Amino acid sequence: MSKIEDIIYLNVDFISMMYEEKTGNPPDTQLTRGEGKGAKAGIPWLSTNISSTETKSFKLSTIQMWKKINDKLSYPEFDVERIQENQKTSIVWIEGIFTIGRWDTTKRKTTLSFAENVPREERTKPTTETSEIVEGNEYFYIKDECKNVNFPLLVNSEYFYSGIEQLPSIDSIYQRNISFPVKALVKVLYRPLSKEDRDYNFEGQTEHEFISYPYIILEQVKE
Repeated sequence: MSKIEDIIYLNVDFISMMYEEKTGNPPDTQLTRGEGKGAKAGIPWLSTNISSTETKSFKLSTIQMWKKINDKLSYPEFDVERIQENQKTSIVWIEGIFTIGRWDTTKRKTTLSFAENVPREERTKPTTETSEIVEGNEYFYIKDECKNVNFPLLVNSEYFYSGIEQLPSIDSIYQRNISFPVKALVKVLYRPLSKEDRDYNFEGQTEHEFISYPYIILEQVKE
């Protein structure tokens, strides 16, 4: 069973939503309605830039809510074939190594060269193709070595615990040594293009790369 010390990442919005659903305990809710500069005299069909904001407050902290619902989060384990067949977003449990990677965007340049003094009709078209990295970004991802799958993560730094969100800012030499086993509940959003069609490169990329949005990440003992 997971302990508080195992928590790496908790999505506050997801945890509070699931706590409300699983326990039936509604939060204290306040609904406010505001009008922007484009509003017209409060007449509904003439008003614009009107927005409503729902504010919720719970008597429990995020961690306390997580402890009450953790064993009730009955989502399936990740199955690469099932994900590809559904072709839709899916919430699943995954296991793997949590680490830091680099996402490089490259610019391709193709050059045509011809030999001099050769008639046009006899010319061949040898080409030279070069690639140049134009942008690079560090990112968190989970690598499932058993299934040969990577899960690049779209994270919110505010949901991390113990300062882990600062790891991408340290020197790359030290980043290589950061890896530990985790279990995570994620929403698989989509699968990127095949390697041949990509104009970017994942460090350590595998055959299957699934961009995912994490809800819960827990460190676990590697068996």
